[in-house]
Amino acid sequence: MIQAHAASLQVAPILLEFSPQEKVKELWLTNTGSDEIRGQVRVNYWTQNNNQDVITPTKDLIASPMVLTIPAGQRQLVRLIRSANSNLSSEQAYRLIVDELPNPKTEEKSGLQLLLKYSIPVFFKTSHINAVDQGLTSLKGMTFKYTDHQLLVINQTTSYKRFSQFAYVDSQGKKTPIQMGLMGYVLNGQSMQWPIPKQLNIQPTGKFVAVVNMDVSEQILQLAH
Repeated sequence: MIQAHAASLQVAPILLEFSPQEKVKELWLTNTGSDEIRGQVRVNYWTQNNNQDVITPTKDLIASPMVLTIPAGQRQLVRLIRSANSNLSSEQAYRLIVDELPNPKTEEKSGLQLLLKYSIPVFFKTSHINAVDQGLTSLKGMTFKYTDHQLLVINQTTSYKRFSQFAYVDSQGKKTPIQMGLMGYVLNGQSMQWPIPKQLNIQPTGKFVAVVNMDVSEQILQLAH
């Protein structure tokens, strides 16, 4: 009988920020399973164009080691070494791709493997400090437009914005979750567009809310009219 083996690769942290002075960061890969894990680490430069993510290979950030084997119950340190110029005029974004590779030993046991793939955001920050408004990430410089079941988010600030716990609240105060996990990122100077379920009755008196970055609470995304 063919069996599927659950993937057991865990990665931490799930987001990395380099300050202008930092040259090295640490990433830990943990094998929580009973068989050894083989994996690889790749780095891509991350931009956004026409409301889509675009990634391209880069040597601005080097992962060491890039290919690894982790025994059962053990963990592996991966050092991320910055090779690009740290004197940046604007924030730069990258995606760290961690792939679990097929393990011939596990395949011999019974067949199917469920292999994990992580895409971890990495940011090279400038000296700019993220603006805060009443304890939450400031949305000054952000524009939100709703048209034909699409929410367009335009980021004219100097830093990325991360959106999660996305919901719609109608005029009676009823909240309807749209995406309770991560909705997505909008990079500095870029825009993204996300679909809104057609069954939602979006009213002029309603509002969209979300948690921005790692804030402790949600805030209203004020729509432009």
